[in-house]
Amino acid sequence: LNVGKNDLLTFYDGDDLTANILGQYSGTRPRFKLYTSMADVTIQFQSDPATNIYGYGNGFVVHFFEVPRNDTCSELPEITNGWKSTSHPDLIHGTVVTYQCYPGYEVQGSEILMCQWDLTWSGDMPSCE
Repeated sequence: LNVGKNDLLTFYDGDDLTANILGQYSGTRPRFKLYTSMADVTIQFQSDPATNIYGYGNGFVVHFFEVPRNDTCSELPEITNGWKSTSHPDLIHGTVVTYQCYPGYEVQGSEILMCQWDLTWSGDMPSCE
């Protein structure tokens, strides 16, 4: 980033100037990244016309691209001496994984795990003993 020392570049996490501010920058700064919570971003550039007189009026360039969001729980491993079944092919929040054991083995621990809102599983993986 290279804007005039009296210029100000502000990034908002939303579609207007009332959204949360992601960052405010002026002067020279090495390349940086901002992460937003939505697809809408507002960029406000305030320029001091006095600095344009001295040849600093270069404006700015922003490279913006979408980064895929992780909205799934981690993959759970298969269980020794048993199998698992999943309620949804993608491990999104609310997905239930049920573990069952082959005949002669019993589930130790919780046989049902759910992908929670914070993308963690509701308990530890069981075993078949």
